[in-house]
Amino acid sequence: MSAIIVIQILFLDSSCWDFLLSAVKTNKELLTILPLPMAELYHSKEFLCRKIESPVPWKVTLCRQRKTVYTHLEEYIFDKLLEAFRPTK
Repeated sequence: MSAIIVIQILFLDSSCWDFLLSAVKTNKELLTILPLPMAELYHSKEFLCRKIESPVPWKVTLCRQRKTVYTHLEEYIFDKLLEAFRPTK
């Protein structure tokens, strides 16, 4: 007699970390990968968190809505944010 085992894998992709935590909270069969600051911010006894030994490199992207013209203030803020997070030499 043989047995058939079916494993269902579901991938949720979201940039809303609170949504991913909520999904894990409501479905005990899910898990998520979060940046450490998010796990610390939403610290709860309901979650079991483990640090990944070799962390995945995380590159942050600054995005804004595409427009034909930006105000001087919009340009200034965008440029200052890029400057603030530019890697040091």
